[in-house]
Amino acid sequence: MTRVALLPRGINLGARNKVSMPVLREALAETGFTGVQTYLASGNVVVDLEGDDPDTVAERFRALVADRFGVDTPCLARLRDEVDATVAADPLGGFPGVADDPSRHSVTFCSAPPDLAGLATLDAAAYLPERFAVVGRDIHLWHPDGTRNARLPLAVGRFVAGVVSARNWRTVLALQRMLTPEAP
Repeated sequence: MTRVALLPRGINLGARNKVSMPVLREALAETGFTGVQTYLASGNVVVDLEGDDPDTVAERFRALVADRFGVDTPCLARLRDEVDATVAADPLGGFPGVADDPSRHSVTFCSAPPDLAGLATLDAAAYLPERFAVVGRDIHLWHPDGTRNARLPLAVGRFVAGVVSARNWRTVLALQRMLTPEAP
């Protein structure tokens, strides 16, 4: 069975876009989703992929959340192989003192590859000690002073079109585990 991670953007951010995870799991199961698991309250969901392509599953999820909770949130889907590749790439993990705190290392998942020519125009030194690296359509970010104080995500965001949804490294690793089938 193939599994897919659903990465909605902006669920349960402070008082906005409230969605109860137990109620969401129940609603997903009621509407035919199988193997439903959630992680944290930010809407990270892993489900079985049964016949539909990942983007169709993400759209079904979006429609359900809009209908049941009144929250219209764009959603991305990633297969296990894609999450495995994101973790294996870890372009920031090889530098001493960089990406050594999983809560300050994040991955911005994008629906389309970012504009590499535009990103090349950024003066990366002006954002140090923050760093970024692009791998395929994902952007790895290191913000050692925390996401609240980070300047680089906004700068990098100017060169991304389509849907984006960011997760910290700890969450990316948890999703990878959730996507991995149980050993017999």
